Amino acid sequence: MPMYCFAVLALFGIIAVDSRFSLNVPAPALMRQAVAWFGFSVFGLPNINGIAHTNTILGTIWTLKYEWVFYVSLPVVAFIYTVIRRASPIYVAVFLLSLPGAAASWFGFFATGGVSVHLLRDERRMTVTLWSLAGIVGPIILCLWYHDVQGPIQALLLLPVFMAAMQARGPWAVLLWRPTRFLGHISYSVYLLQLPLIHVFTGRLIGSEVYGSLKPGPFYGTVFLMGLGVIAISTVTYIAVEKPFLKMSSQSATSN
Repeated sequence: MPMYCFAVLALFGIIAVDSRFSLNVPAPALMRQAVAWFGFSVFGLPNINGIAHTNTILGTIWTLKYEWVFYVSLPVVAFIYTVIRRASPIYVAVFLLSLPGAAASWFGFFATGGVSVHLLRDERRMTVTLWSLAGIVGPIILCLWYHDVQGPIQALLLLPVFMAAMQARGPWAVLLWRPTRFLGHISYSVYLLQLPLIHVFTGRLIGSEVYGSLKPGPFYGTVFLMGLGVIAISTVTYIAVEKPFLKMSSQSATSN
């Protein structure tokens, strides 16, 4: 929540600059638009102050409403488990909810993510080598035969990816490297800030016309520098915004 609020406030600042600090819509409408952006995309991602395509500046947050569905479902799933004392029927039921497709497809990912944790703890699980190879084959199949992430088959194909990543053996051992683990720590800041920063870099610092006319060499060099900028700023926000609240949360959990 703290980092999310910071990102939304940063969005408001960008909109203010793009609007030349002028009010383009009635104040009540502006307030409704601003409040909607604090709703984790549940209430939509409306344009703010008449700036078209506002959602492209902080568009990644559309996934967060599904994350909240997952959080809200946990007490329900826990209650069902206390009654039946078996996890497999719950996973099957959750996976079946994904069959209609579209937004329901995300239930398939909830199921396969949970199943992967159980498989990791199961002594009868497939060997580390087999999971490692399957974790490479799965994304290849996804890229070759599927062009949409939403679907039960896609969720099943990502199951070996979850397993291989958690086991972190073979080529997946790269996930144990300190730089990779550090990127994992700042990944939420990167997730939230990448589009706003790209908007500022390309629209203000470089200029959209100049950026759009770059040849391949300068273009990829610019993208690389923007990536470094995103990582640097995300490191600052992780340390200054996220980490203090994570520390408070950890201390509260320990005391309880």
